Amino acid sequence: MVSMNMPLLVEETRPLPVKLSEKEVATQSRRLAEILGEIAKEEESLRAIKAASKSSLEALAEELSRLRNNVLTRQETRPVTCQLRADLAAGLARVFRMDTNTEASNRPLTTEEKQMNLPGV
Repeated sequence: MVSMNMPLLVEETRPLPVKLSEKEVATQSRRLAEILGEIAKEEESLRAIKAASKSSLEALAEELSRLRNNVLTRQETRPVTCQLRADLAAGLARVFRMDTNTEASNRPLTTEEKQMNLPGV
């Protein structure tokens, strides 16, 4: 209780605990539920943004790696017209690049490929 017999030094406002009314509790409870819903929405939005960013970063990292490799090796893989030819004397199927007329690879001829080149077959 305030004693009016004491001299007043100063009157001020301070943050102190105050008991909430039932109406105030209900109002703050509704706002609490709204905020929880908003937080859930924002977190979902953040997950979607992160997923999109991750995908974008992965694509950039892939391109970076490809370009880095191209620059370091001074070459890149491109579609090149090739011909597969039978070298019967060596028993090999040889792949020739048509852009440089050089052999790109070879492998043993299959039995079927050997038979295709027999006279009268």
